[in-house]
Amino acid sequence: MRYPGSEKLEIIRIVEQSHLPARKTLEQLGVPRRTFCRWYDRYLEGGPEALEDRPSAPSRVWNRIPADIHDQIIELALDQSELSPRELAVRFTDEQRYFVSEATVYRLLKAHDLIVRRQNIWRNVRRRLAEVRPRLGFDVRRRSCGVASADARWSVA
Repeated sequence: MRYPGSEKLEIIRIVEQSHLPARKTLEQLGVPRRTFCRWYDRYLEGGPEALEDRPSAPSRVWNRIPADIHDQIIELALDQSELSPRELAVRFTDEQRYFVSEATVYRLLKAHDLIVRRQNIWRNVRRRLAEVRPRLGFDVRRRSCGVASADARWSVA
């Protein structure tokens, strides 16, 4: 059970003023001795304010990217829009000497709506290849005698 700071202070005062040994008093109150000792140490070091609940979450996440690095990654992504998250991570690490993973870059780009769907990328690649690369096509004809012949031709789409 969690006790607010005021109840912890009251329990400390009860134990201090009790004529019974601390162990018996704590037993009657239903407070574990180890818990009481921790409270009492905090009380002696910091007074009643030290008994208040502290937030359980850390004040800073150990692997959070600083805001200035975050902004530099987004700026690089906007300047080099043709690069994938992996290539952006490698380029940023090489140029800035600050390691960021591909997953981190991906999350940042996704949060800023800068991720292009893979489906669209492949569609664009196929279109560009069709424009640039000639295709080899075959015309297959069946002759009246039943023999098939094929003519090869190059075509540019």
